Amino acid sequence: MMAQRIDAKGLLLSDLLAAIVDVGEFGRAVITGVTLDSRDVQAGDLFLAVSGTEIHGMRFFDQAVAAGATV
Repeated sequence: MMAQRIDAKGLLLSDLLAAIVDVGEFGRAVITGVTLDSRDVQAGDLFLAVSGTEIHGMRFFDQAVAAGATV
């Protein structure tokens, strides 16, 4: 799944997840895209590390952070 671009300015994490969960201090993070695939991460992205059919996305956490994932 390719990253979904939000817009040039980005979106606060707290605004993105307001109705779902309190993100605390991380709410000030500016998110410019969302992806499930660490190979698609760009600076400012929210990387969703979910359980797959064979591998959990957390296995790719370090790769996503190195690629610039904000959250």
